Amino acid sequence: MAREKKGKRLQWHPPFYAGMQIEFMEEAGNLIFETEHQLSSKPLEVDILIIKKDAGIAIRKEIGRIFRRYNIVEYKSAGDYLGIDDFYKVYAYACLYKSLAPHEDEIRTSEMTITFITRRHPYKLIKYLEKRRNYRLVKSGDGIYHITGDEFAMQLIVTSRISKEGNLWLWSMCNPVNDRETVRRLISDYEKNRNNSFYEAVMEMIVRTNRKIFRSEDDDMCEALEEIIEEKVTARVEKIRDKVEAEVKAKVEAEVKAKVEAKVEAKVEAEVRARSILELLEDYGEIPENLMGRVMAEKDAAVLKCWHKAAARAHSLDEFAGAM
Repeated sequence: MAREKKGKRLQWHPPFYAGMQIEFMEEAGNLIFETEHQLSSKPLEVDILIIKKDAGIAIRKEIGRIFRRYNIVEYKSAGDYLGIDDFYKVYAYACLYKSLAPHEDEIRTSEMTITFITRRHPYKLIKYLEKRRNYRLVKSGDGIYHITGDEFAMQLIVTSRISKEGNLWLWSMCNPVNDRETVRRLISDYEKNRNNSFYEAVMEMIVRTNRKIFRSEDDDMCEALEEIIEEKVTARVEKIRDKVEAEVKAKVEAEVKAKVEAKVEAKVEAEVRARSILELLEDYGEIPENLMGRVMAEKDAAVLKCWHKAAARAHSLDEFAGAM
């Protein structure tokens, strides 16, 4: 066997893959081997990663009191269910996040938390975690359950059971809004933060999913909301208008520039061709002004090309004039 070149790294994976198949040759009929199998065709992404700048400062918000330095959040929308495989997927994400740090054990499991947020109470998952993984769920607040028994600190937040007073926007985004007082609180809070894009995004979703109660004509607060939304729509339209105008202007300028350049190029080409013809004719004496003027006035490239050939073949000015 040829000696391995100095500095060249040995490729161990292909022979290892082959060696494993050799070892299991007797059971080959019952096994499928796949080398470098891709676990997912989609990018591996956590819903939200929250990093505390100062791990020593506690979070006052009840749903975030469990937070440590690195916090992974998985969210299930109203129509989705948090299942057993969802748990393992997010748990694997946490392990991957830890393992992909630049240095060995740079991120410790004691610095991490996992939060599952769902509207529907996941009875099947809870039963599975308690029986199969020996976890315990400890209620720490309305709709908030700490999951104990693992090196990762974990919590389950059931949005249909959390406090509306303490989590107005999360509750309203995840649950049907069906009382006037909640609508008033949302609109009042939104008015104070009307220029905040976060409030705008959540309010838009809440209004879309609760159109009936937000369209009551007898409520002054709803009219105020309509005015705010109208302002936002107008601002958005103007922003789009400015963008479109800029794009159209740039396109027109490019088209005009291209046309001008084409005209300049054609004019230059015609004059170059005309002067070339006159240079050939100068060999036969002084060129009459009318002949010179006719050649310089011609702009048709095809005509000038023919004249150019005629000037090259002619033996006198009269012969060229006759060929024209």
